[in-house]
Amino acid sequence: MGVIYTLSPLLVWSTAAMLVSGWLAARSLPDGERRMFSMILVAGVIVRAAAVAAIALGALPELNDLAVGTLAGDEGYNLARSLRARDILLGFPTSHYDHFVATDEYGRSSYLTLITWLQLAAGPSPFGLRLINLVLFALGAVLLHRLIRAAFGGEVALVTLAAVLFLPTLLLASIALLKESLYFAFVATFLASAWYAALASSMRTRVLWIGLLVVAIIVLDDLRRGGAALAIASLVLAAAIRLVLVSTRRVVAATALAAVIAVIALSRDDNRAFIARQVEQVAVVHAGNVFTIGRPYKLLDEGFYVNPRSPASALNLTFEQAVRFVVNAAVAFVVVPAPWQSATRADLVYLPQQLLWYAALILLPIGLLVCWQRNATLTALLASHLAITSAALMFTNGNIGTLVRLRGLIWPYVLCIAAAGALALRKASRADVPAIPERAGDAAH
Repeated sequence: MGVIYTLSPLLVWSTAAMLVSGWLAARSLPDGERRMFSMILVAGVIVRAAAVAAIALGALPELNDLAVGTLAGDEGYNLARSLRARDILLGFPTSHYDHFVATDEYGRSSYLTLITWLQLAAGPSPFGLRLINLVLFALGAVLLHRLIRAAFGGEVALVTLAAVLFLPTLLLASIALLKESLYFAFVATFLASAWYAALASSMRTRVLWIGLLVVAIIVLDDLRRGGAALAIASLVLAAAIRLVLVSTRRVVAATALAAVIAVIALSRDDNRAFIARQVEQVAVVHAGNVFTIGRPYKLLDEGFYVNPRSPASALNLTFEQAVRFVVNAAVAFVVVPAPWQSATRADLVYLPQQLLWYAALILLPIGLLVCWQRNATLTALLASHLAITSAALMFTNGNIGTLVRLRGLIWPYVLCIAAAGALALRKASRADVPAIPERAGDAAH
């Protein structure tokens, strides 16, 4: 143990955290369900630990306790920045550039703060940090499992847990030196605290859950720009869904009111121009992302991509162009990368997951209906979170690789609802198949 701790303190810390949290999560489950839960969780952790070990071995012969040179993109930036901040805090010789990078507003987040303090306590840990991300992701998956089990049943919860732990892109994201694992853990905390606050039987319990909800919103806002606005919008939309879908009369009244507001808003030229300006703000961000490194996809008319545009540039969209942009963004968010766009070996490797994405979206309406019948409040929370987050992603992106990565923000909740739909269809198909008699005499009888 002393040798292992000397080699990697974070390995010991993460193992202890995983053992304790796994035991706490499994102890109250029935025997059969507890075995399945433990098998899925242990298998997911082992696969990730093996992947981290493979990454470490693959870094040879450049492997060292810094390992910045073996990383690229945001992973390399996060590790290098945290190490620079660590050197400054410990008083090691640094340059003005080190101070500039360590205090730059760009890229600043609570995840960078976390990995800086971890490396301050445990030493440079490029691979130990991956294990910490593994634990954070597993904690988010376990919390989501407990939430889904309480609302939709143990079978849906186990299928969701397995899907979340073994979906390829989520598996890779959970061991990357990125903020995705911490973000997932706090989104699960946000959903759980909002649901339990709504169900609380006493004011004291409700206040405690609301306090945790506020903490989760603050952390989410620090991890991603606009995270608090998205979280609050999700709560408002969930409350509206829960209020409207109580009865058919309310649904009809809300639909009629929305139609009247839309007709009035679109009948005036100044209103149409205002809507176009609002769409233009996110379209500008999309146009800037099209010119980033990687494979782009376009949502605007071709003439807007003649010259690279910064997010500060104006596009001057007409109302018709804004409508086409919104429709194209929604279609691209569902379809891209289309199977017929596969051009590289990486595209072919990703193709099975893209087909799973299509299948999950087909099952989504059925799953929403099943989940609503079982627990309307949590279904409203999940649906509103999906809608708000998807809107934020679909209108601002323009890079296929980034879209695939950012879909990880909603994949766990899509999988949950799709799993409920798939299990309901399976049960319905089994109910429609008559039992086969064991002997011919039984059939005659």
